[in-house]
Amino acid sequence: MENASKALIMAGGLLISLMVASLLVYVFNNFGEHAREVTERVNERHLTAANEEFLQYEGSDENTIYDIVTAANNARDNNASLGVSEGDRGYISVRIQGGISGAASTGLERDSIDLNQLLNDYTEYELDSSNPNRGQKTLFTCVVHSTDGLITEVVFSRIP
Repeated sequence: MENASKALIMAGGLLISLMVASLLVYVFNNFGEHAREVTERVNERHLTAANEEFLQYEGSDENTIYDIVTAANNARDNNASLGVSEGDRGYISVRIQGGISGAASTGLERDSIDLNQLLNDYTEYELDSSNPNRGQKTLFTCVVHSTDGLITEVVFSRIP
């Protein structure tokens, strides 16, 4: 009889241990799920904010060379902060369709591209006596390309 009561006490202790372990697993899973949801929301907000930096140029025909330089600097900052290289997911490329008079037309976000020289090239173009639009600001339209919600390329085209 004494062995039976000890067996019941041991069985009860085992059941209590299983219940406590189950409760801990349940709490751990809930906290993990909550943390994952918060992380996803934060990442979504960062993605939206990053996209807004470039989407502001799309649809406007009032973009200037200064807007292009700003977009290129934003892309450089974004690429550097994410530590991505050309071809990696999350890399943002900025380019000018066709370029103007020898100015760089692709990869404006690269460190090797001198954006001050780009500004000088466009200023010279705007003041060039052979330019039919001499003295007028060069305006651009913009198209933003994205994949899976991530902006991959920002393309500016000169308005003739």
